[in-house]
Amino acid sequence: MVRVNTLILFYTIIIYCIKIVSSIVLDLDNLDNSIIEIVKTTEEGIITTKIYSIPENKITELREGFIIVWMQDDCEYIKSITHYEFLSTKRKLMSIELYSPFEDNMIYLYKLGKHYAYTTRNKFEEIFKKNLEISEKKTRKRKPKSYTDYKRRKSKKKRITKPEDLEPEMEFEISSDESTQQTEKKSEEHTEPEMDFEISSEESKPIESETTKQPEHTSETTKQTEQTETTDERELQPETIPVEVESDDEHEDIDLEQELLNEPLFGEDVEKLLERELDRTGLSTNELDSVFEEKSKDDDN
Repeated sequence: MVRVNTLILFYTIIIYCIKIVSSIVLDLDNLDNSIIEIVKTTEEGIITTKIYSIPENKITELREGFIIVWMQDDCEYIKSITHYEFLSTKRKLMSIELYSPFEDNMIYLYKLGKHYAYTTRNKFEEIFKKNLEISEKKTRKRKPKSYTDYKRRKSKKKRITKPEDLEPEMEFEISSDESTQQTEKKSEEHTEPEMDFEISSEESKPIESETTKQPEHTSETTKQTEQTETTDERELQPETIPVEVESDDEHEDIDLEQELLNEPLFGEDVEKLLERELDRTGLSTNELDSVFEEKSKDDDN
């Protein structure tokens, strides 16, 4: 009997050791050192971590530090875990898929303080939607740094760009004579047009009868009208005023000539040398001038 009991104990210990080796205690705070497959993604302010167990290394216990989240019952183990962490609200949710010999189950948990609490699927979805809406609103308000940096770079580039070379403005000066001509032309343009009236034959008959009665008065009036018309025409005729436009080039040429005449042809040293040579020759300045004049005349001929 004693031998049988010892054998049973020995076999149970071996089986227990095999179980310990094959099973894994997963710590959520220390996922980097775990042997299991882990996939972590961040999107719209939500960090989702998916953990998958392997047939060789099955998750039999789940912890977060020293706090136990889940423990196995009757050969159960965790197939997969999906952990949600909202950065805006700092809320944590978790769904666990379990394997059991009888039937597979899903467990839904949400964190309250330091511990995880069990919930139903509907409540889990409601909490998830609320936190998702809050995180989306906050991500819209907060634009990423890359977007703001790109805008700042664009504004700096716009400041650095040089403006296009603008053409110089041309300034024109009008003399007083030209301005008077322009004013006369404007006055001619603004003169009121003459009104021409045509009288029908029926209306002209009584006028003709009156003209026969008073021929002397009409002749005088016609003369006066003709004189007034001639005077008006003379006044309206534009006066042509001769204007002499002096160009700046002519002034510049005159100034250059005066400067050239005033400037000495040679320097002081050269003039002294010439005077010495003249003294050696023994000719006077008047004689030299006469010689130069004769030579210039010969060249002209």
